[in-house]
Order: sequence, then structure tokens, then C-alpha cells
Amino acid sequence: MSRRAARELSLRALYMVEQSKLDPEDALEQALDSLPRARSAEPGFAEMLVQGVTDNQQLIDHQLHPHLRDWSWTQLSAIDRAILRLAGYELLFTTSPVGAVIDEAVSLAKIYGTSESGRFVNGVLGSMMRPPS
Repeated sequence: MSRRAARELSLRALYMVEQSKLDPEDALEQALDSLPRARSAEPGFAEMLVQGVTDNQQLIDHQLHPHLRDWSWTQLSAIDRAILRLAGYELLFTTSPVGAVIDEAVSLAKIYGTSESGRFVNGVLGSMMRPPS
């Protein structure tokens, strides 16, 4: 499975975890059922992302919150929260290239979010990765 497909699979699972209160493993299995093209390869990266986000959600949210500017978590759509958490986990806990993580998050936001989600996600993640002045 490509990393892009793994991120999409992870996003679907994280959305289900938040909305349906599913166990991360069950959510990943259901997400896999809804994304047949992801079945053909080893989903280890997706599993790592989903588990990493769920295990570290409080820290990820804490790191993202200052960069929301005039928004609160409750104002964000569930899909935007899931995208930010997914990218936040990768940025904080993996060695994935920053540019690739942000680009993938913006792409997912454009597909699954609103017409403004791509710009919003880009702004939050870009702000998070800028050194403090």
C-alpha cells in the first residue's frame, strides 16, 4: 500500500473512532472494507498511524491548539480534526518529510473536507512547523 493510501485509510479509521466510538482496530478494519484498493498490500503504516494518533491524541491536540488561531476544537469538523491529528502525529513522532506530510494532509482535506479545509489545514500545520519568533 502506498503511504498515500495508508493515510487515507488511517483518516477514515480515525474519523470512525471519533464519530462512532469504535475501537481503533475495528475502525481500521471497517475502513479497509470501505477502501478496497488498500487491501492489496500490507497495512502496517496505517496501523502505526491510527494507533499513534489514538495513543498520543492529547499531546497532538495540545501541540495543534495554539495554531488554530480563533478556532476551537469543537468548531472544527470531525474530518478536519482527524486530518490535523493524523498529520500532527506524523510531524511530531515520525521522520516523514515535513513537506510531504503537509501536502498529503492538504490533499486529504480537499477531498474529504469543505472548500476551505485545504487552506485551513495548510495554515495550521505550516504555523505549527514554523520556529517561534
